[in-house]
Amino acid sequence: MMRSQICVVTFLFLLFFEVSVFAVGFNGHRIIKPTAINCTQPVSLISADGSFDGWTKIDGKPVNNGWEIVDGVLHRKSNAGDIMTVKTYKNFVMDFEWSIAKGGNSGIKYKFDKYSKGGWLGCEYQFLDDANNGEGKRPKHESGALYDIIPPSNKNVVKPYGEVNKSRVIVNGRHIVHYLNGVKVVDICVGSADWKKRLADSKFNETLDFGAIESGHIMVQDHGSEVWIQKLTIRETASVVKCAPRPRPILNLLRGGK
Repeated sequence: MMRSQICVVTFLFLLFFEVSVFAVGFNGHRIIKPTAINCTQPVSLISADGSFDGWTKIDGKPVNNGWEIVDGVLHRKSNAGDIMTVKTYKNFVMDFEWSIAKGGNSGIKYKFDKYSKGGWLGCEYQFLDDANNGEGKRPKHESGALYDIIPPSNKNVVKPYGEVNKSRVIVNGRHIVHYLNGVKVVDICVGSADWKKRLADSKFNETLDFGAIESGHIMVQDHGSEVWIQKLTIRETASVVKCAPRPRPILNLLRGGK
């Protein structure tokens, strides 16, 4: 084989290796692809019999009458206080549908627990009537945002108040993803340089381990608005997607680059 042919073969091999080993990078990091994310069967967090088994108020008291479950729909109908799952979750895929009243504000929090500084906190998937609530003018508070940390990448996919939105949250290791109506709107790695910058610019800046706990409760927020949630299911995952610093590309190394 001639020298030029060897060079071409070597280049193609390295190019294939570079593309196949790593997923597409984001925020200065690459997500190393696992062979699979092995999920358990989905479990509904909303009981079929209308009971609140598996749920509690933050202070440990039973869920009161401000919350109700009717025909599979969890409804915050009046002043009720936040509620959370008794169980904690580590890695999971959580799917749900939600709608909000006119001018409403609410959300679902995950990695929710009592932090050493800041008290009870969690990463929040924001629900908002963006058009009629003043918070909608703040990108990090729009529907689908990881509240006060990262705004949704697409603000045009949310449906107006009274209509049903479909959402998904994936937590796998330090990797967090939000979907809104089939569109990925948040994708970030806890502990990355981008995360640290966004955390420092947020209301949680004094809680340095915010979002970094391995497991936490699922919390549904009472923010003073009527909200309806249905088809709330969770699948716990076995595999973890690792967030690794972006390596120097092999081809650049061969060229002497950085």
